[in-house]
Amino acid sequence: MPTVDFYITEATTEQARLNLACKLAAKAYSAKKQVYIHCVDQASAEQCDALLWSFDDISFIPHSLAGTADANHAPITIGWQAPASNDAHILLHLHPDMPTETTHYERIIEIVTADPNCKKTCREHYKAYQAQDFPLKSRHA
Repeated sequence: MPTVDFYITEATTEQARLNLACKLAAKAYSAKKQVYIHCVDQASAEQCDALLWSFDDISFIPHSLAGTADANHAPITIGWQAPASNDAHILLHLHPDMPTETTHYERIIEIVTADPNCKKTCREHYKAYQAQDFPLKSRHA
């Protein structure tokens, strides 16, 4: 059963949330972990894809959008639908719906911003994970 980490930030924008997601994905990549970033929609996934190219001037984070030819070989995959493959070690969950098929991950990461809608959704996720006896951690970003 994976550990679920809630990263809490005072930021309120989706842009800040995606920036933090990129930083966490980069950290996972440096630890040689495969990551699936589950975004809310295609536009958000494409924005995250663009950010991974530009958020850090000195490093390259290999990644791909789900459904592309490179997705099977990239250590970081970004998508807006449930992952087609169960190869990822970490689910970086930015989607408002609770994830399904979670037991094969080592970790699930949720990013909580100060936006009231985001807080509400993440609180609901926290309660759902808690009801399923997932180990939970809160971290301040």
